[in-house]
Amino acid sequence: MDYFRFELNELHTAVDGDVGLAWGFHTEDYKLIGQAPAKVRVRFTVTLKYERNRWRTLLYHRDIQKFDERGYAVITQ
Repeated sequence: MDYFRFELNELHTAVDGDVGLAWGFHTEDYKLIGQAPAKVRVRFTVTLKYERNRWRTLLYHRDIQKFDERGYAVITQ
């Protein structure tokens, strides 16, 4: 990889008892060796549980697709 940059664009969080949620968007700007540069907007969701004095990841999801300015997926056919 020639370079990789990560920028957190939007972050939301919530905690209910011992369960924590985080969701939002980040941008990845990168260039693989021998390929053209790429810049993608990524939507992510994380679900965590607090136990034994640490946060444990229960679910991590991310997807990369085209989104409009409100964060809605752009459907193309």
